[in-house]
Amino acid sequence: MIDINNGQKNQAKLRIDSSHCSWNQELLKREAIILEAIALHQPISEITRQLIETVETLIPNRIASFLFYDAKQNCLGSGQAIRLPSKYVEALEGLPLGPKAGCCGTAAYRKEPVIVKDIARDPLWEDFRDLALNYGLRAAWSYPLLDHNGDLLGTFCCYSSTVSEPTERDLELTQVISRLASLAITQDQIRKESDQTKLALQESQKRYELAAEGAKVGVWEWNLETNEMFIAPNLKALLGYGDHEIPNRMSDWTQLVLPDDMENVNQAIEAYLAGRYSRLEVEHRMVHKNGTIIWFLARGKGQRDHNGKISRIIGSNTDITARKKAELAREKRDRYLHSLAEIQQQLITASQLTISVYQKIVNILGQTAEDSRAYFFIAHGNEKQELLVSHRAEWCAEGIPAEIDNPELQNFPLNATPILFQAILSGKVYSNQVNDLPSPEQEILGSQGIQSILILPLFVNNQLFGIIGFDQCDYERNWEAIEINLLSWARNAIAIAQEKQQSQQALIESENKYRNIFENITQGIFQVTLDGQYLSANPFLTHLYGYNSPEELINRITNIPEQLYVDPQRRHQLVELTLQSGMIKNFESQVYCKKGKIIWISETQRAVYDQKGHFLYFEGVVEDITARKRAEDQLYYQAFHDELTQLLNRAGFIQHLEATIEAHEQEIIGYNYAVFFIDLDRFKIINDSFGHIIGDELLKQVASRLKNKIASHQLIARFGGDEFALLATEIVSEEDCCEIAKQLLDQFKQPFFLKENNYFIDASIGIALGNLSYETTEEILRDADAAMYEAKAKKQGYAFFKPEIRERILSRLLLENDLEGAINRGEFQLRYQPLVYLETNEIYGFEVLLRWFHPRNV
Repeated sequence: MIDINNGQKNQAKLRIDSSHCSWNQELLKREAIILEAIALHQPISEITRQLIETVETLIPNRIASFLFYDAKQNCLGSGQAIRLPSKYVEALEGLPLGPKAGCCGTAAYRKEPVIVKDIARDPLWEDFRDLALNYGLRAAWSYPLLDHNGDLLGTFCCYSSTVSEPTERDLELTQVISRLASLAITQDQIRKESDQTKLALQESQKRYELAAEGAKVGVWEWNLETNEMFIAPNLKALLGYGDHEIPNRMSDWTQLVLPDDMENVNQAIEAYLAGRYSRLEVEHRMVHKNGTIIWFLARGKGQRDHNGKISRIIGSNTDITARKKAELAREKRDRYLHSLAEIQQQLITASQLTISVYQKIVNILGQTAEDSRAYFFIAHGNEKQELLVSHRAEWCAEGIPAEIDNPELQNFPLNATPILFQAILSGKVYSNQVNDLPSPEQEILGSQGIQSILILPLFVNNQLFGIIGFDQCDYERNWEAIEINLLSWARNAIAIAQEKQQSQQALIESENKYRNIFENITQGIFQVTLDGQYLSANPFLTHLYGYNSPEELINRITNIPEQLYVDPQRRHQLVELTLQSGMIKNFESQVYCKKGKIIWISETQRAVYDQKGHFLYFEGVVEDITARKRAEDQLYYQAFHDELTQLLNRAGFIQHLEATIEAHEQEIIGYNYAVFFIDLDRFKIINDSFGHIIGDELLKQVASRLKNKIASHQLIARFGGDEFALLATEIVSEEDCCEIAKQLLDQFKQPFFLKENNYFIDASIGIALGNLSYETTEEILRDADAAMYEAKAKKQGYAFFKPEIRERILSRLLLENDLEGAINRGEFQLRYQPLVYLETNEIYGFEVLLRWFHPRNV
C-alpha cells in the first residue's frame, strides 16, 4: 500500500476526481438540454435520441437503446437506437414480456432493473442468446420506464461488447436517463391526450351545427302579452321531464334556469326587444330533473303585431353541454399547461430551491387546481428513526383557514395515518374522499375541514423528499386523469430540479474538498540545472532524501547523476527524454538517501524555457514509490493465485501449461502430460441455499484436500466458481490418469464439516491427454472441459476426451446453425393431413405437419 501522504497517490486521486467532476458537469449540462427539450414539447424520438447520445458519449464503450410498451399487444417494440444494428432492433419488434425474455422483456415483466453480466451463460437470455451473441453483445442491463402510477411505459437498456457488470457510473447514468425518459414519454402522452381533447371539441362543434336535425333541439314559443309559453315535449325531455310536468308558462320555465345565469338571460331579452340585435341569442344553464346541469343555446325571432311591436318570440333551445364541457376541458388544460410553464421557469431561474421557491410553486398549483388548499410538506427523520413530515408552504382559497401554523402538522409522524403512509411510500399518486378513510385519517383530516384529498409523493434520488397535496373542503371531489397527469408532470419536474441541485451541491463540496487537498499536497518539488545541480528543493524533498534542510541538500549534491542515482544512466535518460518531449511523467529510478539507504522514486519533470526559447532549467515533482515497488511482488503473486484458496488461478495455470506444451513440442521432456478439468457437483445448491460464507469455506476445504493429495510434479488450480484444473506430468499411460482421477474423486467420499454440519458433494472430471496436436492451451483446456461434461452427463465420475465428443459437439452446432437459417432459406414447408372417421369415412379435421427439406438430405 502507498502512504496516504504519498504525493503520486494524491496527484492521481486529484486527477481521477477532477475527471469525475468534469464527467458530472457534462452530465448536468446535457441533462439541462434534455429537460429544455421536454419542456418545449420536442418529439419523443428526438428526446430519446439525445438520451442515447448522452450515454454513448459519456461512456463510449456502451450501446444504448429504448423499447416502448404497446399496451394493446402487451409487448415491447418501436425500438430506437443509434449504434445497435438495425436487424437486431427489428428482431426485437413485438418482444413479449416474461420471466425469461432477455433483459428488456424481463425488466418490463418484473418492473424492476435486470442486470446480466454474461449473456452467453445467463438463463434469462435462453430464447434470445443467439440473436444477441450474433451481433457481438455480451452483457446488458435494462431499467423499466414507469409513469407516476407505476404503469409500464417501456424499457431503457445498455449493452456491452464484453462480459462485464455495470460500474457505479453506469448505474448512476442509467437511473438519470431512465427518469428523464419516463418524464418525456409521460409528457408526450399528455400532449397526445391534449390533441384528442381538441379533436373532441371539433367533433362537438360539428354535432352542434347538426343539432337541429336530432333530438338535442327543442322549439318554444312565448307570448309576451299573456306570458304563456309553448314548450315542445322533446325540449322538456332534454331536462328529464314529461310534457305534463312543466306548465306552459314563462314563469315556470325560467324557474329551471340556474339563478346565476338569469341576469344574463334577462339582459339578452331586453337588448333584443330594444332593437340592439336582430335576433335573440343567449347561452345559459338549466337544472335537469336529476340535478345535473345542462347547457343550452337559446335562439329566437320576434313576430310583430299591427302596431309593429314584438308580441311573441318563436325560438329553439339547443343542448350544447358536450361543447361546453370540451371548452371547459380545453380551458383547464391550457390553464394547467401555462402553470407548468411558470413552474418550469421558477425551477430554471432559481439558484437554490428554497422554501420561498416552493411557496411560489404552491401558489401557482393552488390557483390552477382551484381547490381549497395546496401545500408542500418536507420529509425528515428523528432520533427514533421515524419518518416525519413538516408543513413548509401553503396556498388557501378565499375563506379557507390556513393550516401552515398548525403545530400538529410540524414533525408529524406519517405512521399516525397508516393508509396515507403506505400510499406515500409507494410513490404513486393517491386521492380519496375523507369519509371513505378509516378512523385515524378521518379524525385528522376532518378536523381541517377536508372532504377530499389528493397527494403526490415527491421522491428525490430514490428517497422520500416531501409531498405535494391538495384539499377540497367545499365538496367531495374526484380529480380527472388529465389533472393528475399534469400535476404529476409538475411533481416530476420538481424532483428532477431537486436532484440537480443536490448533484450540484455535491459537486461543489467535492471540488472544495479536493482543492484543499491539492493546495496542501505533500510532494517533493525541485528545480535543477542541465548539468545536474539543484537550484531549489522544498522541505518535503529534503526530508525524503534524509537531509536536514534544503540548503544542505543543494550544497551536498553537486552532481545529481553520480551522487544521487544508483544508475547514473537513468538520470541521463530522463534529461534526454524531457528535452525531446518537453515533459516526462512517472519516470522511475532508484536513488541514494543521505545515509546510503536506497529508495525508489517516481519523477515528473518538464523543461522550462524563456520567452525567446532558451533553456532555463528543469522543474518537477518527486514521490517515494518504495512501498509500491515492494508491493509489486505481492501483486504479482496475487495476479497468478486465487485469493480464496491460495491455489494457482487460471492465469497462473495457463502460464505453466504453456511451458509444458512448449517443452513437449521441443522434446525437452520425454514423458507425456495430461490436463484434468474438475467441476464440483451440487456446489451451487449448497452455495445458494446456505450462503456464500458456507460456499467459500467449502471451496477452501476442497482446495486443501486436492492440494494435499497431488504429487510434487503436479499443479492444481482454481479456475473460478466451482471449477478446478490439474496439470499432471510424468504420465505414461491412461491408467496413470485413471489412478489420479480416482484419487481425486476419493477426496469427495468423506463429508465436509462446516459450521457444525456435514455437507456432501461430488465431482466430475474431464481428462485430456497431452500430445503433439495441441499447440495452444485453449485447445487442450477446451477438450478437457468437453470431457468433463461427458462425465457429468453419464454420471461416471471421470471421462477421457475422445474425438467423437468433439464430433458430437460440432454436429450439434451445425444443426443449430442450419436451423437458424432454415426459415430464411424457405426450407420449412407445411403439410396438411386429413383426419377421417373410419366408420363414416368423413373428414373431421386435419393434422398440420412441418417438414424440413434440408438441402443435404432432400
